[in-house]
Amino acid sequence: MITGIIYGKFDVLHAGHIRLFHFAKSRCDKLIVAVIDNNKSNKLRKIDLRIEDLSAINLIDKILTYTDLQDLLKAQKPDVVFKGNEFSRKHNAEKSIIDLIDAKLFFMSSDERYDVRLKGNDLKNKNKIYLQNYREKYNLDDSRVTESINLFKNLSGIVTGDLIYDQYINCIPRGMSQEDKNIVYEKDGFKEFVGGAGIVAAHCNGLGSKAELVSCIGNDQMGQKSSKSLESLGVKSKLWLDDTRNTIIKTRYIWDDRPIFRVSVLDTLRLPDNIQEQYLQYIDYKLQEIDYLIVSDFNYGLLSPDICNHIMQSAKKNNVAVSVDCQISSQTGDLQKYRGAKLVTPTEVEARSALKDFDSGVAYLGEKLRDELEADHLILKLGAQGALIFTELNGIVQIENLPALNVNRVVDTSGAGDSILAVATLSLCVSNDIFLAAYLGSIAAGLQVTQRGNTPLNEDFW
Repeated sequence: MITGIIYGKFDVLHAGHIRLFHFAKSRCDKLIVAVIDNNKSNKLRKIDLRIEDLSAINLIDKILTYTDLQDLLKAQKPDVVFKGNEFSRKHNAEKSIIDLIDAKLFFMSSDERYDVRLKGNDLKNKNKIYLQNYREKYNLDDSRVTESINLFKNLSGIVTGDLIYDQYINCIPRGMSQEDKNIVYEKDGFKEFVGGAGIVAAHCNGLGSKAELVSCIGNDQMGQKSSKSLESLGVKSKLWLDDTRNTIIKTRYIWDDRPIFRVSVLDTLRLPDNIQEQYLQYIDYKLQEIDYLIVSDFNYGLLSPDICNHIMQSAKKNNVAVSVDCQISSQTGDLQKYRGAKLVTPTEVEARSALKDFDSGVAYLGEKLRDELEADHLILKLGAQGALIFTELNGIVQIENLPALNVNRVVDTSGAGDSILAVATLSLCVSNDIFLAAYLGSIAAGLQVTQRGNTPLNEDFW
């Protein structure tokens, strides 16, 4: 029987730990997890609370506490010691003891992805408990939440970035084509939504803030439809017509509430010089009178590095908080364009791409990216595994885990990030509390994913 061991503080149990447990359990028969018990430290949660979190993980066979790592290793004599892959590039002081007890030191493989699984399939209940503890820890009672939301109406801002027109076409399979051996689908209705930066502006307006969309569209039929849709949603917009580009359209084909495939009309052309000059002049003008700037960058050519550098400098000059979502999917992006932002909200894939780091654990990854971007706060989105919050309090980097608030009724995840971006930005502006902001953003995302397509949030959804 191969015995493995993992040790650490586990002050905030997060998806990175769960992945390490999965990796270790796949390579040993018995997994021991040891939690450091430092009674002299008032920075760590109580040991019984950390053990309680670990006890819900069905991958762990035995939980121990320790005060001295050398004594722990000598007493347990594991066959394998497991650590995150980021430690492979660091000095591991315990290596001499590991060699002494004839054990092996394994670092987690960088190409493995895991889901969080807890005992008795009780992820939902465990998340409720963790969320309750999170609210208590950061004093997020109902009155404070309500007070924060009510202050949104005092804010004004602009949202800039790629405007996207989303189409959802429902299909019914009718059989196999005998000519080309493809499945033949019959169209069975469709829906259309404003997406990209447009829906972020609609979210902000729906929640009471005054947000204006500043963007560019093609001089085409879909551009006209996008403009009319924004008007019907009550979103004020400043849109330049560019004869050289197409309005961005994303068409998703759906069967039985599941996506079959997607067809997109994209353009990655840079703005013509005359439009770019007008665009930046307008941004500079608006930054003198607003509270926040949200950048929803899908990397389709609108926000070049030069434009972003100008916007970030102008926002800093006018003391306007900047929140950023820089998305990559089939395209490439560069988060470095947004150095100095107040809030950055990347997915794990986007964070790894920005750092060119495909090995490190998620906690190390988020901390490194926040530091490199010189951002005040970073919310690392992990999908069904929730999110990690990175910030700095009194000169000390702080990491907090926030579980996904909806894991059982997910219909369409495409609008979750837009909801987080809009709500977290407004909340930060009125409270300057990233833990409240992330909490409200996660609630919004949890509600948004229960429906197909982007529906603007409103003041009643809480």
